[in-house]
Amino acid sequence: MECHAPTARVEALRPVYRPVLERMAAEFARPLSIARLARMIHRTPLQFLREFSQLLGMTPHAFLVETRVQAARSMMRADTHSLAGIAHDCGFSHQSHMGVAFRKTLGLTPRQYPARIRHTGKQWPMEHLRQPQPGHRA
Repeated sequence: MECHAPTARVEALRPVYRPVLERMAAEFARPLSIARLARMIHRTPLQFLREFSQLLGMTPHAFLVETRVQAARSMMRADTHSLAGIAHDCGFSHQSHMGVAFRKTLGLTPRQYPARIRHTGKQWPMEHLRQPQPGHRA
């Protein structure tokens, strides 16, 4: 058995999934069904979930939430919308859902995020924010 076979197979899926990823990126604020996304590329929902997770290392839902959080971060940097408005515009059903997604994804609340940027002057990448803080339990 060749150890590179799964990687080659996953790489071969990239062009197939490009339209799905583009749709998800363009319509992240709308509800998207797994069945509809799977139909776009002629897959069953189960095939779609398995392949998507292999390709991106996360579920479609996790990808959608991260996309929404990224959009919310951009809107917060512009500082022209309320948090409730940002949550709505980014597809979160409620401001509290955006808060949960922020804490899970970035380790900060939506209110803490703009203050961090103002304080440091940096727009930290998500990878940096996910690291546990010294003396802080994960």
